[in-house]
Amino acid sequence: MFLVAAMMLDMLLIAFLTMDYVNRTVPDRLTLFAGSDECFEFRLPAVVEPETDREEVVQTISGMSKSNGGGDVKLMPGTMPGKCRASVKLFGIITVKHIEVNVIEEEKVMPCALPVGIYLETDGLLVLGTAHVENENGIKYEPAKNIIREDDYIMCVNGEPVVTKQQMIDIIQDSDSEYVLLKLRRNNELINVRVKRVRDSSGVWHIGAFVRNDMQGLGTMTYVKENGSFAALGHGVNDVDTNALMDIGQGSIYTSTLTDIIKGKRGVPGQIVGSVNYGKDERLGEIESNRNNGIYGSLSPDGYNRIINGEILKNNSKYAGRFLKVGLKQNIKTGKAYIISCIDHTLRDYSIDIEEVNINDDGNKGLVIRVTDDRLLELSGGIIRGLSGSPIIQNGKMIGAVTHVMVNDPQRGYGITIENMLG
Repeated sequence: MFLVAAMMLDMLLIAFLTMDYVNRTVPDRLTLFAGSDECFEFRLPAVVEPETDREEVVQTISGMSKSNGGGDVKLMPGTMPGKCRASVKLFGIITVKHIEVNVIEEEKVMPCALPVGIYLETDGLLVLGTAHVENENGIKYEPAKNIIREDDYIMCVNGEPVVTKQQMIDIIQDSDSEYVLLKLRRNNELINVRVKRVRDSSGVWHIGAFVRNDMQGLGTMTYVKENGSFAALGHGVNDVDTNALMDIGQGSIYTSTLTDIIKGKRGVPGQIVGSVNYGKDERLGEIESNRNNGIYGSLSPDGYNRIINGEILKNNSKYAGRFLKVGLKQNIKTGKAYIISCIDHTLRDYSIDIEEVNINDDGNKGLVIRVTDDRLLELSGGIIRGLSGSPIIQNGKMIGAVTHVMVNDPQRGYGITIENMLG
């Protein structure tokens, strides 16, 4: 009896270790380049099979392992872009994983590392919170409480679209009704509410809502494509008060001027200090979307030419200013790599170590990196605010971008894989 129990425990342990191995080494989602020689392989006694018999899958996936021996299991891309779901069956019997395979056209991007000024206008007025209002009799009310919520967007007031705080204020003052009608966007759903106006002792009407309609800051442009599109930051822009991802209506990027570096130290993240150059000739392009994995947009013809021709920054980088192949996450290895930065006003390559690669991270922390370059450590202490978006290069390919610092160890931080950032 004891022997049987021990054998069952051993089998459970083997099953647990196998599943752990599969989850760590086999991706949930796999990207491959159409028509390339690249494949994804891992060692398992398994069979990999497409979960469809559609003819177009043959063009998307040209090769899958069909043997359940102990050799390599391989997935080979076909000649045509497309998507396919595949199952991994241990010993050809037990399904231990499903893989979403995405075959895309091969990408080339130009690592940029340009510090840019970012200006965003929200799509509607972002609600930061509600507040008490003291009326003309000295009585305090909170008219918007439980009606308007933090992170709501006010789209219309009394039927009129609003894009600035002053527009909202003017409509509230000019209303001849006891209540103001608001159209809100809440979690991508439009709702209508009404809020009672309160007049203060000076005769000004209020509804007790704090709102914001724009935001500005500094960041790093990560890459430019040949069609003039760009991506920056490697993470989304969140509101500083609510920490919610901002829904933008429009935005622009400008050149910027770096004025100081505050070095990072344990427990206190450093940052790059600078200013946005808002001159007409300094506008580089338009921001079109703000997503969890970066901000995306299109360069103006003049902005594209200035960046491509290296007119904005002195370039001493081996990689910046050239269109490079993209390295997919299954090709990223732990060990030596480089980040590109212009922290000293010149584009340079700084050595780093990639310590971990999480192939199942679909966000912006798929890489754990450590700065090893003494020059960068002397300048900044490691990774600091403002370096987000700095390109990461390994084996001559663009593989990702810096996203976050580890506050208690500024030499270390996180990066996003470039395939998670491709727009």
